[in-house]
Amino acid sequence: MLSIPREQHSPVLAAALPSAESDAFLSARDRAVATAAEADLRAAILVGRSLLARLPLRSQRTPAQKRAGDTIVHLTADAAWRFFRCHAVSMY
Repeated sequence: MLSIPREQHSPVLAAALPSAESDAFLSARDRAVATAAEADLRAAILVGRSLLARLPLRSQRTPAQKRAGDTIVHLTADAAWRFFRCHAVSMY
């Protein structure tokens, strides 16, 4: 699993994507983790997917773009994992 220290998330994303958009993704992701609300998780995943769509195909990405894409995938997967762990009893 990708391991990037929290304080490096923004610079990693900003190296390949507009900083305002990457900051919006990080804020949405942090809100989804903090609230464990379905709407917040959905919003964070949608923002993450829109950022991924702005990147070239994985095979055509620069190293900075690959790292940004991997970071987005990792952070959205982590938020989803935390959501499902929080709601496991009520869902199953």
